[in-house]
Amino acid sequence: MTSETLTHSIGQRFLLWIDDVGGYLVSRNESFTIGRSGVHATSEVPINGDLASEHVTIQSGSDYYVLIPHAKTLVNSLEVEEPLAIVTGDILTMGSVQLEVQPRHPLSQTLGLRITSHHNSYGAKNILLMKRSIIIGSKRQNHIVLGNGHEDTVIYESSESKRLFFKPTAPIRVGEQSATDDSELSNGSCLESGDLTITVESLD
Repeated sequence: MTSETLTHSIGQRFLLWIDDVGGYLVSRNESFTIGRSGVHATSEVPINGDLASEHVTIQSGSDYYVLIPHAKTLVNSLEVEEPLAIVTGDILTMGSVQLEVQPRHPLSQTLGLRITSHHNSYGAKNILLMKRSIIIGSKRQNHIVLGNGHEDTVIYESSESKRLFFKPTAPIRVGEQSATDDSELSNGSCLESGDLTITVESLD
């Protein structure tokens, strides 16, 4: 299947649901705000915990990320009151909510955060601030790590149209069709390869 335009576009935030791995909340914005979930939630990443409505903002730079606190926030057990660059392994604590900054892939600037406390955002325990690509596969350096034996699949954003595509390195099914070339993702896309299933759900 060659690249083609699908009718149901994906917004700036979407969920990736991966069987036996879990959920990933993905933001394609230059920044996102983490805050309290609920009917009147205003943050891009609402978490079901004791947070301010807009607790912190994570802002991307050219090759770094900055945390901007709006309410009491600890980084590695030290309170932060000014913008601070965050790096792999940093522990972010906001009330009872705790997140860990995940290792960066050497070929991508995408930032990963894992919610290590019992909380979640839209049912997902992982957050990705996407910068052009998300790499999925069995290698430990990948943004989404699968079990052994899975070839890499790359989800990437077109620099011109801002639409999302995926690049498989092994044949993968999209609904009833088989894809071996770059193909566009749409809201509700279901990618299947062996025992792996990835479902895309747009939030915007």
